[in-house]
Amino acid sequence: MASSLHASAVPHDADFSSNEVRAQRDDLALALRAAAYHGLGEGVCNHFSVLLADGSDRFLINPRGLHWSEVGGDDIVLVDAAGTRLAGRHEVEPTAMFIHAAI
Repeated sequence: MASSLHASAVPHDADFSSNEVRAQRDDLALALRAAAYHGLGEGVCNHFSVLLADGSDRFLINPRGLHWSEVGGDDIVLVDAAGTRLAGRHEVEPTAMFIHAAI
């Protein structure tokens, strides 16, 4: 049985490609690159996230396996509070869910 973190992404939610969420994805990617630029990135297993403001308990998070300096808006992943990947082309680091989903 596959973990919800590794399940295939369902078709994009309409709002994943909306202007508002796209801007949040771009901002999150920029924050990650800025942190890397200032020497705050410790590799590929640390995470930044942002909760969508729509009350859906979904959030955007950086993907597994990319250094922060490499992350662009198209790399950001949409997940729910259970860790199910809802949209995005990358996997999410399972350890990210222990912190980000709990908050």
